[in-house]
This record gives sequence, C-alpha cells and structure tokens, in this order.
Amino acid sequence: MTAVSTHDSDRVFRIKPFGRSTGSWIVSKPALDAATRTIVTHDTSAGRMAALHLDPRRGLRVSWRRKLSSLDFSALIGDAHHRQIAIPDLTSRGDTVVWLSERTGCPEPDGCGSSLPTGETPRPNLRHLDKDRPAERSYGGSRPSEKEAAPS
Repeated sequence: MTAVSTHDSDRVFRIKPFGRSTGSWIVSKPALDAATRTIVTHDTSAGRMAALHLDPRRGLRVSWRRKLSSLDFSALIGDAHHRQIAIPDLTSRGDTVVWLSERTGCPEPDGCGSSLPTGETPRPNLRHLDKDRPAERSYGGSRPSEKEAAPS
C-alpha cells in the first residue's frame, strides 16, 4: 500500500500489510475513511484483510488483520464513531456477507469475543444512522447537498 501527500509529493509512505508474500492479487480498490484516517484493504492471494491507520507524520501502520477471501469491494457504513465494514467472504458454503467493526475488524465493536453461534452471520448495527438524513458517501466525502439529494 502506498500513500502520497497531496501537499508534498516527497512525503511517500509504504507498507506491506500482508507480509512478504511472493505475489499479490488485489481485485478491488481499498475503502478510504477520511474521518478516521483509515484504509481498509484485502488481498485475495493472501486470503487476508487489514485496516491501516495513516498518521500524517509517521506514516502507515496496521491496526488489525483477519482472514478473508473475497473478490468484492468492501463498503463503509455508519458515522465515524460507529463505522462498520460490509464485505462478502467466500467460504466452503459460498459467499457470506460479514459485518465488521472498522476499529477492531471483529463482528463485535469491542473485540472478537463474538457471542454468535458458529456459522451465523453478524448483522449490521445501524442504530447510529440518522434515518432523516442521507448517508455519508462510503469514501468519507461530505453529505450531498439538498440539490444533489433531491429526486429529479
């Protein structure tokens, strides 16, 4: 993963979140969360997913890693304090959508001690979304203006 400052092109940060693998196969773009300075990426060849935190002074560091096999894009959902990741995970039973805390990479926001029965898919925690306002764009952009959000 490479990050370059838009203010100073000499400031380049690089990290290999999945170690020294001999090859990499990243089908989708990473999910970028500007509000938390988090990059969520996965490598199908490595069978892993990771969240990277960008510190503008120190660079990139891995916040967490987990096993994941996917050829799909991930979606960031919810406000910055309760952000979740939705992504299909290919298992022996087929694709299963998993909902993960952006902060921990776990189905539970406070850690991986999930109380879900084996094989049950975690469900999204959407109680933090405001139903009367449009959702934030997944790339961390601002909410659409009234003119953009109005049906035509």
